[in-house]
Amino acid sequence: MPDRRKDLLVFYERTRRRISIDRVKPRTLAYFSMMLLLIGLAGGLYLHQASEVATYAKEIRRLQSHKERLRRELVALQGEVALLGSLERMHQVGEDLGYRLPEAADVKERLYIECTPTPAVRRTDRSLFGKQRGDSETSGVRVKNTFWQNLVEQFYLWFESPADQRWH
Repeated sequence: MPDRRKDLLVFYERTRRRISIDRVKPRTLAYFSMMLLLIGLAGGLYLHQASEVATYAKEIRRLQSHKERLRRELVALQGEVALLGSLERMHQVGEDLGYRLPEAADVKERLYIECTPTPAVRRTDRSLFGKQRGDSETSGVRVKNTFWQNLVEQFYLWFESPADQRWH
């Protein structure tokens, strides 16, 4: 059989190159191993962030459901307060316990409170100048207290509680 490859004007011979493993350059090997390492690190970082996001999403859903449950409980409690706090409900509970509202014309059912005013007791130990109220001695002459001394003593009386005045 004749060889037709020689008849063609342009013929490129195929050259088969075999790449052998022992001819891989160390620089190329280092480059590909660095790329593989970087891709691995990026993938690990992505997985870590995705797991963190999933954890936070679960916590957010749990807190939202807890918030919704508390809101429903609050609405129920507000309704119960409105029911128990209504005037009609108070009258009903009072009637169930045996209480009744007094009639306006019934004099025996009225509550009377007696208030007796206690006289104001003036204390001499708080006088402005340490002397008895009404009298002041300067160089052996008795002089009446001035307006300012009376005013200060009156302020002391106003600021005392009624219990303090009762015991002194």
